Amino acid sequence: MSETTTPADIDASIAERLRTATSVRTVIEILSRTEHSTDALLPTAELHHALTTAGWTLTRPAGAPYWLAYAPDDGSPLVVFEAEPSQPHTASTSVAPAKQ
Repeated sequence: MSETTTPADIDASIAERLRTATSVRTVIEILSRTEHSTDALLPTAELHHALTTAGWTLTRPAGAPYWLAYAPDDGSPLVVFEAEPSQPHTASTSVAPAKQ
């Protein structure tokens, strides 16, 4: 009997790898190499938890549909856009390096 990999299994695997990611490049690589059957990225709450566990500093401008994550290795910013700002704890997210 073969096991089927579910989106939840994939999310857990992504979160585990992100908990040790200390650079913008590493986060982008982890998320871009992930094949997710629902075409969604890691839920916002899981991404937030994984990055804070890895030592990232997170801030969210008032009323903004995104938040900023600053890498623990060099302080480089990463912008995290929420797909559904009205439901930040269940929304899928996308990330992009912030231009400085």
